[in-house]
Amino acid sequence: MAHNCLIDPNLRCIFVRYWGRVDAKELGEVRREIEADPVFGPGMNRLWDERDCTIDVSHDELVRLAEVWSQNAANHGSRKLAYLVEDDLSWGFNRVFEAYRDNPEVSYKLFRDYDEAKVWL
Repeated sequence: MAHNCLIDPNLRCIFVRYWGRVDAKELGEVRREIEADPVFGPGMNRLWDERDCTIDVSHDELVRLAEVWSQNAANHGSRKLAYLVEDDLSWGFNRVFEAYRDNPEVSYKLFRDYDEAKVWL
């Protein structure tokens, strides 16, 4: 797996960093890993750091991922989600994902600067 997931219960924030090639299977695994962690709770904000990865997901896989995350939305509560990206392709991927997911419980924003993302959260 090319990711690291850290849940900080004091900050009520989940930090996920990806590197290398990331596929749909791994993106699904992250959701399951978060939900299985005993310190996870609804309403935790998230910072997804995708600066060092290449997301390799087809359109159909993207739609399916959005559906699965939407089906599990009640487990996650209202939250902020900061995507930290390095290039326009990653920026667009996350915009499309959020459009398909269309979850009013999530306030999301894309960033290229880590400190700006942390401040927003």
